[in-house]
Amino acid sequence: MIRMRQYLLILIALMLITGTVSAGLERTFSYDDGLVYVHLNLPEGMIGGISEEIPPGFTYLGTTHPSDQVDLQGRTIHFAVIGEEGVTYTLQGAGEPAITGRILLLSGDEEIPAEASPAPILGALGAASLCLLMIWGRSR
Repeated sequence: MIRMRQYLLILIALMLITGTVSAGLERTFSYDDGLVYVHLNLPEGMIGGISEEIPPGFTYLGTTHPSDQVDLQGRTIHFAVIGEEGVTYTLQGAGEPAITGRILLLSGDEEIPAEASPAPILGALGAASLCLLMIWGRSR
């Protein structure tokens, strides 16, 4: 029988794996003469929204995303996504912007942080494996 502590460890591990794998968002930057091009690679078939918080010192100039799927509110850009493979937008400013973002997946009604790269998947899988090994070792 699984004790409460073991149940919680399993639940936390599953939540880490689910949230990180669901994100699948990679943000990359390219630079040209004071402009910063931000490209978001999206999960295949994504339906939902992305909110990107632009840090002070940077100005939003525009996007390649359809204009009827973009809303700028102060320093936050909202993108509606319906199956696109990526979103690219342009900022003006110096250096690499510390952008924070969120993804809202409408298919599962979950909101997850936008990751800078898919590398956290490996960390989550490692943490889940470690939790399961600890539980298995104690139950013997």
